[in-house]
Amino acid sequence: MSDKKSSTKKTDSVRSLKADSKKSEKKRSGSQSSDSSTKDRKGKGPADAPAAAAPSSSSSSIPVAAASSSSSSSSSSSSAAADPSSALSHLKLLSPDLRELTDVQFMFPEGSHFAHTWVLEQRSPKLNTAVQAGKVRKQKRGKHIIHHYSVEFGDAKVKKVLGGYEVGYTTLKHVLDYVYGDSLDVTKIVPLALLDLYVAASAFGINRLAHQAKSQLNQCLNNENVFVLLKQADVLKQDPIRSMCMEYAHFNVRELIKMKQAAEDLGIVLFHQVAKLSLEPVPESRTPAEACPPSTYVDDFKRLYELTVQKPDQHMQFITCKAKQIRFHSPILAAASPKLTRLLGKELEEDLSKPLMDITPLQVASVHTLLKYLYYGEFEKSPLASIELSPACKMLEMEGLVTLTEENIKANVNATTVLDILLITFLPYNLPRQDMKDLKQSCLDFICSHWTEVNFDVLQAMDRQITQAILKAWQAQCKA
Repeated sequence: MSDKKSSTKKTDSVRSLKADSKKSEKKRSGSQSSDSSTKDRKGKGPADAPAAAAPSSSSSSIPVAAASSSSSSSSSSSSAAADPSSALSHLKLLSPDLRELTDVQFMFPEGSHFAHTWVLEQRSPKLNTAVQAGKVRKQKRGKHIIHHYSVEFGDAKVKKVLGGYEVGYTTLKHVLDYVYGDSLDVTKIVPLALLDLYVAASAFGINRLAHQAKSQLNQCLNNENVFVLLKQADVLKQDPIRSMCMEYAHFNVRELIKMKQAAEDLGIVLFHQVAKLSLEPVPESRTPAEACPPSTYVDDFKRLYELTVQKPDQHMQFITCKAKQIRFHSPILAAASPKLTRLLGKELEEDLSKPLMDITPLQVASVHTLLKYLYYGEFEKSPLASIELSPACKMLEMEGLVTLTEENIKANVNATTVLDILLITFLPYNLPRQDMKDLKQSCLDFICSHWTEVNFDVLQAMDRQITQAILKAWQAQCKA
């Protein structure tokens, strides 16, 4: 996409403002952290006000999820009991190796960003509406037609949907990171970029992200940048940010009106408005900060999973289990499994009327247990489900879920589950592992001490080595 000759004056003014603000930005060492920004304030009054307090993780930044479901984790039985969804992250859906599974391309002179319409539909319906206004390329896969969208924010149709707003390359990257990961460290974003992020999040209806950007921007306000931000907020018609800057100026008006060059840059109309504040009494305190909207991340991806069950889209990939079709969004599984990433990459041109694979050895309920975890982090704590899923997850190279299922198994050895758990320890890939050897011994000790409670009928369907190991353990205990 080439630069448009018809660039608006608003865009030019934004660029010039960013250039003018570089000098003041250089004086602030490193990124704009909440602690340092409060300490560096040159104005009086607001630094001690509630609105200028150091931000908590619930207001100005959201903790980054520890790992995606595909990464190896050190989950324990306590972490399984806590809430695996707390580590939920779908950022890997944006990785380059899964780009072929996207259906949206946002195009900029600097490069492109990629996304999925079905994620945007749940996380940011307004952004998805803008995507639908972009150019469409149709791809035939068997009997089905797949739509791929190319979006340029300078396009007239796209701008109309967003009320004339154009988002930049870096700003959209921040937005997508939040949409897919529900986390963004806004303390590392400079003030002018925070304003851009606030405008974008507001335009896309991502209220929580808009709150994060505004809250951090409030922390970053100082005498050196307030006029730059005030002017740009006025140009962009962002009244909440404009009011926030004016409130700061009110507390520090006597110092600000002495800054001649900054006043000239601000313009006579805005500077006159600031100067008038010196005639008004200074408020006792800043306006209290608004409460941060709650995260909808888990609910949004739970809704995506439920749609695969209640309203399955024929354009979705599917697997068969016990003669039933189970549909899913293929990137979700590909992000969790390197093996499925390779398989789905090869199957892109295949007919969607054919299953990706048949996993009839698993129970249908176990497959849905797997999908619930991958979509929105709900983990079934039943040891029997973990016993069935553990080998399948190992085969699919889902190491994070392998760890979770194994820890759940270890914590739930009882008379009903002990033989099924013992079977897991005899699987070939578990034989060399010391933790599996320890689990095997624990199962054998449990069987010997609860001999009358264990139902040995299932041994008939198991490997003879398991029976021999049980008898050997029983004999050793009798001799002792």
